Amino acid sequence: MVTALSLSVAAIVFILLGTRAQSARQRRANDIARIRLQAALNAVPVEFVEYDKDRRLVLANQAARNASPWSVPGAASGKTIDEVMGTYVTHFATPDTAEAWKSWAAESVAAFHRGGVSDSLRPDGQWRRSYVSDMPGGGRVVVRADVSEIKRHEEQLAAETALLRSVLESTGAGILMLDRELRVVLANQFVLDVQGMTPEQLIGRSYLDLVVAGLDRDVILRWQNASGAERLAPVVFERASETAAGAKRIFRSTANPVQDADGRLRYIVIIGVDDTERRLAEIRLIDSARMVNLGEMATGMAHEINQPLAIIRLAAESLIEEFDTPEAAAMGPDLLELAHGKLARISAQTERAATLVNELRSVARKPTDNPVPFDVNESVRVANNLLHEQLKASRIYLDIDVPTAPMMARGETARLQQVLINLVLNARDAVLENVSASAGPLGHISIRVAASGSSVRIAVEDDGPGIPEAVRGRVFEPFFTTKPTGKGTGLGLSISYDIVKRMGGEITAANRPARGARFEVVLPLVLPLVLPLVTAGPP
Repeated sequence: MVTALSLSVAAIVFILLGTRAQSARQRRANDIARIRLQAALNAVPVEFVEYDKDRRLVLANQAARNASPWSVPGAASGKTIDEVMGTYVTHFATPDTAEAWKSWAAESVAAFHRGGVSDSLRPDGQWRRSYVSDMPGGGRVVVRADVSEIKRHEEQLAAETALLRSVLESTGAGILMLDRELRVVLANQFVLDVQGMTPEQLIGRSYLDLVVAGLDRDVILRWQNASGAERLAPVVFERASETAAGAKRIFRSTANPVQDADGRLRYIVIIGVDDTERRLAEIRLIDSARMVNLGEMATGMAHEINQPLAIIRLAAESLIEEFDTPEAAAMGPDLLELAHGKLARISAQTERAATLVNELRSVARKPTDNPVPFDVNESVRVANNLLHEQLKASRIYLDIDVPTAPMMARGETARLQQVLINLVLNARDAVLENVSASAGPLGHISIRVAASGSSVRIAVEDDGPGIPEAVRGRVFEPFFTTKPTGKGTGLGLSISYDIVKRMGGEITAANRPARGARFEVVLPLVLPLVLPLVTAGPP
């Protein structure tokens, strides 16, 4: 019995001794593992800090200690996160940077409690990217990497990107980059404004859906199929488009294919400029040349026509003189009076024909850059003389109302006549657009001139359908017209607007209260020069 008990006790003692030995070995193994882990963590070039569930410092590797005020291992062990960050303020802060360090420490504590990834800029100019993760048992691990170099590269890249963006935005041209599948990958503000879109709306959209799209699809297909040593050449094209604001513009663009090392299409860069004004100037130059040619033709016609007209008039006047001789009395008073009246009418009509030819020549006179005073009333009368018969044939009544006293403006009378003729012919087209066959006049047009302060106002009114409200603000835009295709270029009112502006005036369009349209030209009056009265003094 005793022997059995002794054996049992001995077994227990043996087990206990073995267990203690095993525990000691385990502790040694754990210590060795911890030492190895510490060595491994010290070799890692990023900061590694571990806190327990009470947010007290448990472990910090060499990189973390080098970046902190406590480089000795274990110097900050047991401190809370708030105390640890406070040591940074105490150690690194100067009177000038104390507030910055306090703010940074508070931000770091908040990031620790928040967890996840965050970037912070230390007051000494170093950037840290922190990764805060939860550990089993409630503790937390903070891994910090020095990203100062990355941030400097990012700032440099951002500055270069901003510079590139400023260049793209300041060119005055539209810049569009497409990928191989014609999706938009870049667009400057010029393109965004034309499209009426935000970058988010435009990026990724197909080029073929854009209002500025004008690159030939055969060219695109050929570029997409290219490979090898073939170098693709840029293509120039034009496109007339209506912008998001509703304005009609002409864009002239150059498409540049960008190829990779294998010769395959990678990108298409399109640079476009608004060519509307240049085209308009070109058309105005053609208009001026046309006026010059018309003037030369009118001068030649005037010379050719005036000669037979002068002969006809001279013959008529000579016959009238012959009817005053005694021999003509044998014709009888009735026949004599009839012949006399017919000849007088022939003489008057030849005089009127000669006047019209000369007025046509004055309207077509070559424009100059030297404005001079001219009588607005006389310009209206000439325009009336040239248009009267044409409007009469269209059964439209033209009425003019001009003061007897001259209304002097500065510019070119021929150019104002061109404006008035254009306005009247536009009014004629508007009147005839919606009329049905009927007896009598089909419509009425009036030109009225009146002084208003230091200006002279010329109003051209009609009783046509008026200007649609939706387009009234655009009637002076280049290439804009409400006429059917083939019946209007959209340049008449634009050129008229330019002429009036060059004279220092304004031209406006509105609808009359009752019916019809009203165009008004306002020009500065040239006041007559009043010389001071000089009286003779005493001798």
